[in-house]
Amino acid sequence: MAIVYNNLWKLLIDAGIKKTELRNIAGISTATLAKLSANETVSLGVIERICAALNVQPGDILEYKAPRPSKTEGSKVLLPPPIRTVSLRMWRIKK
Repeated sequence: MAIVYNNLWKLLIDAGIKKTELRNIAGISTATLAKLSANETVSLGVIERICAALNVQPGDILEYKAPRPSKTEGSKVLLPPPIRTVSLRMWRIKK
């Protein structure tokens, strides 16, 4: 996946919070927590609840990693088809 949640796990370690505690304070299910652990797609509502629970911004818990080029043809690099993305730079949580 292009979105990884490694920053979330680092943040939890630094804060001394276990994944099950995050699940309880953010109000997310165990299935959603499993999706986050596997870097699978989750809704923006889940990201919003985690950000509100930890008082952080989305960029503090997730990161976009561009997929590596899959094939080369001569001197050209063929990239996989573009992925639709949403810019989180201007996205803010209302308090």
